[in-house]
Amino acid sequence: MKHAMIGSSVIGVLNAIPAFGAMLLVNSFLVGELDRIGLGETVLFGLVVGVLGTFLTALMNRSEQKQQQKTVPHGARVAVAEVAGMTLVGGVLAPLMAGTPGFLGWGLLAGFLGSLPNLLIMAPWKPSGSEAEFERKTKDFGDMTRETVDEIQQERAAKSREKHGDPWDQRHNQGWWT
Repeated sequence: MKHAMIGSSVIGVLNAIPAFGAMLLVNSFLVGELDRIGLGETVLFGLVVGVLGTFLTALMNRSEQKQQQKTVPHGARVAVAEVAGMTLVGGVLAPLMAGTPGFLGWGLLAGFLGSLPNLLIMAPWKPSGSEAEFERKTKDFGDMTRETVDEIQQERAAKSREKHGDPWDQRHNQGWWT
């Protein structure tokens, strides 16, 4: 569960971007001028909705993970949970930030709109591959990442040697005592 929460926090920060954008649009075009919340509060709204909504989604999907014995479950309940997490957090958070219960609907709308990109990208209603296939893809991605990082480190080391010389090459110091 610890790894699910760590992963959810990373994904939550990414989910904060559409949540912020949705609240910015709702705040700019749908909310009356006197009731609007500030830009800083909108950024905070996006971050909190993104991270807490993703945590809530992970908690709601935990039973499906256990039942399906998969890291990435699928089905109608998973799709509903994908939308419900950010929507519920948005509905609770917006009235608290605005100081008026009238923001409940705007928060629900912003949370729902913010959850749509992740829902459409992940397509949780479609059956996913087997757990072995998921693990193979994850291992392949890790191997590819390590290879890429190794190549970059080798390129940087070569550039540094060209620019500064090899720090272990002490030929230029030979014979300094004579």
